[in-house]
Amino acid sequence: MSMAKNEYVNNTEGLLTGRKANPEHRSVFVDIISGFEGPSDKIGGKARARYYTYEPLWHTDFMESLDGVWRGTQTAAQFADGYAETLQYALQEMIDMYRSGG
Repeated sequence: MSMAKNEYVNNTEGLLTGRKANPEHRSVFVDIISGFEGPSDKIGGKARARYYTYEPLWHTDFMESLDGVWRGTQTAAQFADGYAETLQYALQEMIDMYRSGG
């Protein structure tokens, strides 16, 4: 985050010189990914997928399963293909639990 807030936003290393700045306002992009941290932020927080589900336990398993993607031993597409059935099962189990009242 310190690299994003300093080098990326302010282009202190000159790596972005001459390139089209995407997004145009880099500080807003950094505020979005970091969430609300103080009164100078332009964006107040970020929505998370687990906030919109009945039970957030699936999210813990999902995040722990991403290890191969983070280490670079697996692409995001490979992970998604292999994990889709597990995620669907967890979400369905959560819905069933909600519908049964318990």
